[in-house]
Amino acid sequence: MMPCTVLDSLLESLTGLDVMARQINQLSVTEIARSLPYIPLHRQGLILLLLEKDKAVSVFKQLQVSEQAKLIQEMDLPEAIWLLAALRPIDRHQIFANLPTAMREEFVATMTSEFCRATSALRGIMVRSL
Repeated sequence: MMPCTVLDSLLESLTGLDVMARQINQLSVTEIARSLPYIPLHRQGLILLLLEKDKAVSVFKQLQVSEQAKLIQEMDLPEAIWLLAALRPIDRHQIFANLPTAMREEFVATMTSEFCRATSALRGIMVRSL
């Protein structure tokens, strides 16, 4: 029999996350949004990541802007960007207004480079199709 390794433990905990994701996704958007501010910030981010994308966005939209800004600051940049990208521009503006300047600049730089890559790819497609 093989000894238990760190990888074994991680694989077991992944099963736990899968079960947790199924259970959390069974809750209503309102119930999750109402409960979210009362749990530690790092766990709030985890819960949003475990939710189905549309449900995560709906929950996020129901939070107060100050709570949204705190949560965005807690998340890793790629996770925060997909969430921000799902919001209306006016909603993003309100959240950005509540973020520290350095974080706003990091988001804008990352979003700008993503936009440039997408635009370049589009230009390439358009040129080839002409």
